[in-house]
Amino acid sequence: MDENDKEKTRTSLEYRRLEDGYFKYSILLARKRHNIHDMDLPFNVDDAIIENFLLLKEMFEAKANDHRCGKPGCTNCMVADGNLKNSRTVCQMPGCMESPMKGKKCCKLHKTIERKIDGNNNQELVENDGEFHVEAIIGKRYDPKTKQTEFKVKWVGYSEEESTFEPRKNIPRVLVELYSRYGRTDLTCEVINKGFTKSGHAYVELFVENSDYIILPAEAMEVNEEAYHRRINASDLKCNTLKDQKRFHTRTGGVLVGGRPCGMVNFIEEIANGESIRQVAATLERVVDDSTECLVYDDGCHLRRHIEKIEGPSNLKGKDVRIDRVHFPNHIDPWCIENLDPDDSPFLDGVNTEVMEQLFSWMSKYSFMVRQMNRPRHNFFLLDILDKHNFQLDHDDKLQF
Repeated sequence: MDENDKEKTRTSLEYRRLEDGYFKYSILLARKRHNIHDMDLPFNVDDAIIENFLLLKEMFEAKANDHRCGKPGCTNCMVADGNLKNSRTVCQMPGCMESPMKGKKCCKLHKTIERKIDGNNNQELVENDGEFHVEAIIGKRYDPKTKQTEFKVKWVGYSEEESTFEPRKNIPRVLVELYSRYGRTDLTCEVINKGFTKSGHAYVELFVENSDYIILPAEAMEVNEEAYHRRINASDLKCNTLKDQKRFHTRTGGVLVGGRPCGMVNFIEEIANGESIRQVAATLERVVDDSTECLVYDDGCHLRRHIEKIEGPSNLKGKDVRIDRVHFPNHIDPWCIENLDPDDSPFLDGVNTEVMEQLFSWMSKYSFMVRQMNRPRHNFFLLDILDKHNFQLDHDDKLQF
C-alpha cells in the first residue's frame, strides 16, 4: 500500500469515527431532551441507535401530540406529504429494506447473488437457493436454431443492458400472456407483485385484498383481463396523481411526514418503494386521533377513495380529506374539483396547507448526507433533526446542539 492509499484509508477512518461520535452524541442529547436519564449506550453505534430509536420515536410523537397553539388548524388539521429526496440506497432484492454492502448491490442476507458469464457471452443470474426475480419482459425474438420464441427479460437489480433472452419455459406463463396481450408487464402493481422461478418451476406472486401475497404456480392461473386492464388505467379519476405506479428498485421511496399547519411535525415514516396510497393510509390510521377533523394530502382524491373502501372501523372514516393549495390545480377531474377544494372546507380557512412543502425545502438540504446511510442511521438522523425542529418551534429551553 503506497502513501496515497494510506492517506485515503486514514482520512476515511477519521470521517467514520467523526460520524460515529456525532450519532452517539445526538442520542445522548435526544435522551436528555426527553428526560431519559440513563446515559449508558452500547459501544457499537448501530446497536445504540436500534436500542433507543423506538423509545425516542415514541417520545417525539407524544410531545408533538401534546402541542397546541393559536395558529389556524393547529388543533384539528393534519397535513401529510411524501419527501422522495430524503431516500436511501437499499438492497436490490424485492421487498428487502436493508442497505447494500459497501460496493455491492445487495445486503449481507442476499450477498450470494452473482453474475455468471459463460464463454458465449450468454448471461444468467445465479443464486445459491436457485431463485431469481423477473422485473419485466421488455422484448422478444425468434431463435432459428431452436425454432422457439425467446423473451428478453430484465432482472431485478440489473440494468436493461444486462437483460437476457430466455425461453418461454423459464418465464411464468402469466407474464408471457400479459406481454402478448398488452405489450407490457407491470409486475409491481396490485395484481402482480413479481414473477420468479425456483427449482426449475415458474411461479407468480399475486397481491390479495388483505394486504398479503400469495404464490401460485404460473401455469395454474389465467390472466384476469378486467382487473389487469383496470390496474393499467389506475383509476377512473382523470387526475394523473396516483403514486403507487412509480416504483423504485434501488432506493426507498423517501419518507412520509405529517404534522400540524403551524409547523409542528407529528410523525415520520420511511416509505418502501413508491409512495403508495396503502402505505399512506396505514400510517395515518396509526397517528390520527379523534381531535383531527381534516386531513390534507396532495393526492387526496385517491386517499379519499381508499378510505371509502375500508371495511370495518377506521380512524380515517368521517375525516374531511382535502388537497393542499399547491397541488390542487393539478387535479382536473370534476369530482376532485367539487369535493376536494381546500377553499371549500370550513376547517381550512386561513390554514397553511403548504406547510410540508415548506418543511421539505429545509429537509432536502440533507439529502446528500442520508442517501448512503444504512437503515438505522438514516431513520434516526431524520427523526433527530425533526425532533430538534419541534423543540425549537416550541421555544423549549431543553434544546441543545
